[in-house]
Amino acid sequence: MTKEMFTSKAHFTPPKAKFPQPAHLCRVCSVSCSGMSAEQFFSMLRFAGVTCLLDTRIGKTYRGTRFAHGDDLPYWCSLHQIDYLCADVFCPTREMREAFATAFKDVKKAADRDSMAWTNYLLTYEALMQERKPFKTDMWRELVQSRHRTIAIMCSCARHDDCHRSYAVGMIQRFITGVTAEELYPDPGNLPKLASPRRYRRQDFEFAELLANVPSHRK
Repeated sequence: MTKEMFTSKAHFTPPKAKFPQPAHLCRVCSVSCSGMSAEQFFSMLRFAGVTCLLDTRIGKTYRGTRFAHGDDLPYWCSLHQIDYLCADVFCPTREMREAFATAFKDVKKAADRDSMAWTNYLLTYEALMQERKPFKTDMWRELVQSRHRTIAIMCSCARHDDCHRSYAVGMIQRFITGVTAEELYPDPGNLPKLASPRRYRRQDFEFAELLANVPSHRK
């Protein structure tokens, strides 16, 4: 099993540390719980050295994969000596999801879809993070006091760029000194399909090290 690395390409200026800095944390991974068995999922985490899983799903009763449904995931994590954290501070809201569906996902005709819908979703998520201040929560203090070197941010969206976790992972990479970011897939040579139609970022998100990714012919 191999791993796919990603880094900021950036013209972004690294910020000075303003938040509690975990003494041991050096890597944050982006991972989906969909489309694989428990064996595949936990083999992938173990190979990457993940020792703590942060669940950032809006709903924890995901039926697409049995091991990630309800209380099953914390149980499976304990079997594999991985700490499980219900990281609601990094979750989007149901209102955000419904607004995106109304503007884009549930619109049948491509011409009628709002091309700014995913960008607006990330802008709303950015405002939510500024309001919630995740690096000042009890959950983050627990991580600061832990000896975890590699953590994973998890949601059910198959691809990193199609998920709010892209912002959460990028934000940790940007504001926590010395942390690198990585996307994990069970088979990096055969990645899950991007959401159809693809969710494009039409601007840079400096706080999360995310650059605009819309093709020039779509602008």
